Amino acid sequence: MKKILVLNGPNLNLVGIREPEIYGVRGYSELVDYIRSCGESLGVEVDVRQSNHEGVLIDWIYSHKHSDYGCDKRCWVACC
Repeated sequence: MKKILVLNGPNLNLVGIREPEIYGVRGYSELVDYIRSCGESLGVEVDVRQSNHEGVLIDWIYSHKHSDYGCDKRCWVACC
């Protein structure tokens, strides 16, 4: 089964709490559940992580560079 690593950065843990009139009322856990269910429907395992510390995000990226997530050095980072 293919794997996808989804990294969420600073303040995304506050989705649904911070400025719900702008970002909506769904909480972060609902967002994670939605992402995982989309992956499941596509036959993909999704590893979702969140940190408010950019260094932690970079460490996660580097630790997965040569992992079984099916990426090589050309595609191991996608920023959205």
